[in-house]
Amino acid sequence: MIASLSFISIPERPFRDMSSVVILSFSDNELDEIPKHALSHFPNVSTLDFAKGKINFISRDDFKKNQDLRHLILVNNNISRIDCDAFPNKLRQIHLAHNRINSLNGTLKELESLESLFVNNNNISSLEGELPNSPFLRFILAQHNELEKVPKLATYPEMLAFNQIESINSDEFKDCRSLEDIDISNNNLKSTNGSMKSVMELRISNYSYNKIKAFNLDEIKGLKFLKTLDLSHNEIEYLYQEDYSEIHDKFHFTFEFHLEYNNLKSLNSAFKGINSLRSIILTHNKLEILSSEDFSGLPNLETLDVSHNVIVTLEQLAMTFLPNMKTLRASDNNITSLDKDFHNMPTLCQAHLNNNQITSVSYELVSNTQCTNLGVAGKLEVWLENNPIMCDSNTYTELCSQLARRNSRLRGKSQCYENDMEVCLDDPIDIINVENSNSYKIHHIPIMKAGGTPSTTKQRIATLTPTPQTIANPNQMMATIQTMYAQAMTKPLIIDTNNNNNNIIFNNNTLWKPEVITQPTPLPEPTILTVQDPMMSKRNTKEDNNDIKLDSL
Repeated sequence: MIASLSFISIPERPFRDMSSVVILSFSDNELDEIPKHALSHFPNVSTLDFAKGKINFISRDDFKKNQDLRHLILVNNNISRIDCDAFPNKLRQIHLAHNRINSLNGTLKELESLESLFVNNNNISSLEGELPNSPFLRFILAQHNELEKVPKLATYPEMLAFNQIESINSDEFKDCRSLEDIDISNNNLKSTNGSMKSVMELRISNYSYNKIKAFNLDEIKGLKFLKTLDLSHNEIEYLYQEDYSEIHDKFHFTFEFHLEYNNLKSLNSAFKGINSLRSIILTHNKLEILSSEDFSGLPNLETLDVSHNVIVTLEQLAMTFLPNMKTLRASDNNITSLDKDFHNMPTLCQAHLNNNQITSVSYELVSNTQCTNLGVAGKLEVWLENNPIMCDSNTYTELCSQLARRNSRLRGKSQCYENDMEVCLDDPIDIINVENSNSYKIHHIPIMKAGGTPSTTKQRIATLTPTPQTIANPNQMMATIQTMYAQAMTKPLIIDTNNNNNNIIFNNNTLWKPEVITQPTPLPEPTILTVQDPMMSKRNTKEDNNDIKLDSL
């Protein structure tokens, strides 16, 4: 190894009689040309490494004395020109990535033993007539070039992405029926042009980051092994099928379809009858409404994501039977109400509707659902974070209760709260015993934003709602607080500027009475809930040992 020595040139004399050397590295030097005179003393070398140098060109004489060369590494140089017939015919691998090559100049055509070719990250505009007719060639990496059309040897999916390809023939892959992956992403394609039809073994098809305007789903009929179809980050405005009558006979696969970041305003029933579609991702489009026919005949659909659109209602979904739907994502839309939208999703487990304009939710929303995963019953979670309904304490408190009765759960935080917690929890209050005392701290009670004057004051606690009762001793506190939390608030704790009382007392003589407390900035000191147990008072010398403190205010 003669690597990392900053050599500008290699003297010939030190390398006399090196016929036994088979691996030689000159990487990380300052060489600007191949030291061919030195290499003449390595006739049996099989691997040469000239990576990370400053080599400018490859001449036809550089490797003339190295006819047994199998692996040649020239990555990260400044190569801009390669002479014709510059490489030995027995080469199996050539690494030419990260150079300045515009043309391969026909130098690879006679390399009939070539197995792998790396020419990525160059300036190559065409590979037509450049590749050898080698029966051993299995891998070509040509990403990040300036290819403008698909080379005829397109059986190598790694060579197509990150180029300048503008068009593709319908029969481009006709000789590649066993091809499993196509990655032609990050090009300038305006159409797929039916190019997938003949690739019968296709499993992953990636046409993302192009300029495709429309897509005909007839193109993927018969591709029964397809697992992923990615058309995201295009300019698709129109999806369609030409012949719905054949669809059930043609689709025998289960796959996910990515269409995020396009320009779709409607779906035109394009997915109708694609009976093994498992997942549809439609985020960041311009969808306004979903029709009952858009998802008709999709018995295996499990995930539908229509987040970040301008949808105003999901009511049409109630007319489409989706027996295996598990996850619905419709956050960041303009939905205002929910009625029986989930009625035809009997196994739904997750419904994400955050950041909409929802002010009304029917208790019938979840009356026909029972979350089921792999045959195991679970609980449907309905996420409504940052919707107007989450600021209406009476409404969402009752909604929490109603959903719970139907084996569902309301999830999410509210923009109306100052503390960071969800408004509806299975175990909403945390009571911690203070070590070496009879005191308890109660955490995690929601606090609502309040105004600054008596006339503009709003509710500060929205969910802690007591029925007047006496707490006999601290052991009763957990059950009592949980009961209070679950009830609708009728006399909430109010904040104004006219009263300094911040105590609410439980004892044998005084029932819970929501008090008026001061609203300064920042928030007032913690409200104290005091439980006075007569028996405990007789045993303790300090009267406040039994205090239960509500310190999350």
